[in-house]
Amino acid sequence: MIDLVIPLGHGSKWHDNELRYCLRSIEKHLTGYRNVFIVGRCPDFLNANAIFLPQPFLTGNPAHNIAMNILEACRDECLSGTFAYLNDDYFFTKDVDISTYPTYHKEALEKTYLQNNTDYRKHVRATILRLEELGLPSLNYDTHYPSIFDKEKMRALIEGNDFVRPFGFILKSLYFNTYQPAQAEFRVDCKQHHIKKLAQWQELTKQTEVFSIADTCLNPTFKQFISEAYPTPSKWEK
Repeated sequence: MIDLVIPLGHGSKWHDNELRYCLRSIEKHLTGYRNVFIVGRCPDFLNANAIFLPQPFLTGNPAHNIAMNILEACRDECLSGTFAYLNDDYFFTKDVDISTYPTYHKEALEKTYLQNNTDYRKHVRATILRLEELGLPSLNYDTHYPSIFDKEKMRALIEGNDFVRPFGFILKSLYFNTYQPAQAEFRVDCKQHHIKKLAQWQELTKQTEVFSIADTCLNPTFKQFISEAYPTPSKWEK
C-alpha cells in the first residue's frame, strides 16, 4: 500500500472543485493506496481523513513550488517509502491499482523545447542542460499521469539540485532520467485542452483510465459531466 501526494496551490479557477472530484474519482476507482496527503493549502471542504501538510514557502516560481511541495511530503516520516504523485485535476475513469501504475514519457525533451514558445520552454532547456551535465538521457516524463516515486531518492534529488533558480528543472524528467525505470513506456499525454460536448466527455471515459484538464475546459458542460460522473462525496469531504 502506498500513499498519494497531491499538491494544492492558489491556482484553482473553480474554487478547488477540481480536487473535490479528483478525490471522488480516487475513492471510486483506485486500490493499492493507504493515505492521501494534501500539500500546500487546505480547502474548506476537506476533513481530517486527509493528511494536510502546510507549505508556507511558495513563490512565483512553479518549478520551485512543485519541488518544495514534494520535499515537504518526503520529509514527513508518516509518508510511505514509495508514493504516488498526482495533481488535483486528475480524474480516474476505470479501476486502477495505483501501487503498480506504469511510468510514461511522451517524447524527447529536445523535441518539447523546439515545439514550445512559452516560459515552460526555459524550464525544458534548463533540464536538458542539467541532464547533459550529469551524462543522463533526456526523455520528457512531464506527462499528466500519476508518477510513482521513491521517497528517499526524491528527497536526495531535490536537496541536491538548484530548484530556486528562475527557471528550475522539470522534476519528473529529472527524477526518471536519473533513476531510470526499467519499464518506462511512450504514451500520448492525457491532458484535455478543448471544450467538448457532453457525449465526448462520456466517450473519453471509455478510452483512458485517467485524464487531466486545462482551465480552458471549465465550462458548464464539463461541470455537468464531472458532477454526474462522481456524484457521491468522498470520505475526505466534510
